[in-house]
Amino acid sequence: MPLTESNLPLVVEFTADATGVGKTLAALRIRHHLDQAGIHNVLVRIESRGVGQPLRQGDVFIAVEDFANAARMAGGLAGVLAPMSAAIIAAARNRSVVLVDWAGGLAQHHLEHLAQTRFDEQLAGMRVTGLCIGVTTNRLEHMRQAAANLRAVATTAPGMHRGLLLNSRFGTFNFIAGSQPATAYRDLLKAAQNDCALLRFPAVVGESWKTAEDAKLTLPEVVRCSPSVFAKRTGLDPFTAAACITEVGAWLDLTREELQRVLRFRATA
Repeated sequence: MPLTESNLPLVVEFTADATGVGKTLAALRIRHHLDQAGIHNVLVRIESRGVGQPLRQGDVFIAVEDFANAARMAGGLAGVLAPMSAAIIAAARNRSVVLVDWAGGLAQHHLEHLAQTRFDEQLAGMRVTGLCIGVTTNRLEHMRQAAANLRAVATTAPGMHRGLLLNSRFGTFNFIAGSQPATAYRDLLKAAQNDCALLRFPAVVGESWKTAEDAKLTLPEVVRCSPSVFAKRTGLDPFTAAACITEVGAWLDLTREELQRVLRFRATA
């Protein structure tokens, strides 16, 4: 890698076994990166009903609860995910990007979908580039799951690019030599060898982004907000609101260089 405009159209998937590892934040950050480059993109959000997240016109929502109906649909799981397939087919025509935010706990369903649909072969047939990004924090089980998923994607969909996003939300990835986390981290990096792009996101945002997310603010809206507007939307005082805006803006700056290594679009340089 990196991927550039020459790799459009593009599908980027975000997966993890666990919840709360930063998949949705990663998807929204890459969406902002694409917006700055002037590249049209559609977000496919696969999540439980009632989980609030602002979607744009043209975005796709697929309820996790609908997976229970897969056995009664043509194509099974692929039938449930037909709206996602339609978005990918449209992206192939207009050379745009589809971002797929798989809900936590659906990593196995994701792998089943890759296998059943021969996903990488389908993308290749449409001349669409595929990138699957596994997201993990520094927690032991998260790293073990991410390593297993990276290896499974490489076997199930060898035609797709792979990525690993290390999210420092719960702390850094510096471990005591010989400890279980150190061993798991070493195995994770081994699973990410060769063709896997490595991204590191700092934990600068902390609860500042969670506060904005709960208020249904998007990343661009946060950085455009005045402290008074942010305070009104979130219920915070203006001083705390200003600090939250500053933290989110700093995080955007820190992640820009990381993203540019993997998705090198000229307008974001």
